[in-house]
Amino acid sequence: MSKNKQHLSSPLSEFDLIERFFKRSSSLQEGNNGIILGIGDDCALLQLGSSEVIAASIDSLVSGVHFFADEKPFNIGYKAVMVNASDLAAMGAKPRWLTLALTLPEMDENWLSLFSQGLFQALAETGMSLVGGDTTRGPLSLSVQVQGTVDKDKALRRSGMQEGDVIYVSGPLGGAALGLAHRLGNIQFNHDQKEKTLELIEQALCLPQARWQLGLILKDYANSCIDISDGLAADLTHMLRQSACGAKINLADIPYHLAFSSVNLSLNEKWQYALAGGEDYELCFSMNKNNEEKLLEKLKSKNINIFRIGEVISGDDKNLNFYLGRDEIKLNLSGYRHF
Repeated sequence: MSKNKQHLSSPLSEFDLIERFFKRSSSLQEGNNGIILGIGDDCALLQLGSSEVIAASIDSLVSGVHFFADEKPFNIGYKAVMVNASDLAAMGAKPRWLTLALTLPEMDENWLSLFSQGLFQALAETGMSLVGGDTTRGPLSLSVQVQGTVDKDKALRRSGMQEGDVIYVSGPLGGAALGLAHRLGNIQFNHDQKEKTLELIEQALCLPQARWQLGLILKDYANSCIDISDGLAADLTHMLRQSACGAKINLADIPYHLAFSSVNLSLNEKWQYALAGGEDYELCFSMNKNNEEKLLEKLKSKNINIFRIGEVISGDDKNLNFYLGRDEIKLNLSGYRHF
């Protein structure tokens, strides 16, 4: 983190903030995980092997836009890491390094303690190291950049879909959307198992799990991949357009989040939440049918489930087509819009 100026007016200086909350065993990190020079200088120095490339991604999270103003600071720190690690997972990259730019309205040591706990728990779970960043005063927001490494010939892309590929997703969809809808008061859950259901959707919304371990496996089997952040319909459409392909998706094969069984929704409402709600942070990927059995066997040994939802069709049709059995279903879905 840069130390050339003090941004926040407080008895706790930026130097103190870094030392107390974010500089955890920096000297021990150096020499490990490719870190030549970690936190404390103007830049971090990171080793890169000759056969590898760096995969880099950055996301910004703004209070009142990406999370509620009263959200638990632990959740904010944890999710900030995981949503970025999900981008690395979609490339088949191994998560390595993270930098953090944090804007705070005031210096709140209790908030920072909880935030950093969530941040470092997610870092530990993904194998990443915090190597730098910045702080300043202003409305609460944060920007997180992550970097990972992947063999330059195996990096997954959105544009690799091929006609005849089978399409999979890595886990249940719609849980985060239901969690948000419940917080906004738009839906109510049935009393049976309500407490457990609320726990599940809160976890889906606030504590997503990046599928980076699956991503490391997929790079040897898949032709294309994307992480589902804006909703399956929107993100799969990105893949189709970049690959000049179309797709047939069977709505009966979508892995719907368990919470759907505890809320009374029409089919159209269910599809809207599951296919366009967003923030699932599962992976959607395609692969040649010849790789399907080998991948499933590999994942079975690691107790990882994936779900086949459709297939890639001719490049003459770049549309995303939904079916229920043999009947085509016309859906008007809209994913998350950033602006």
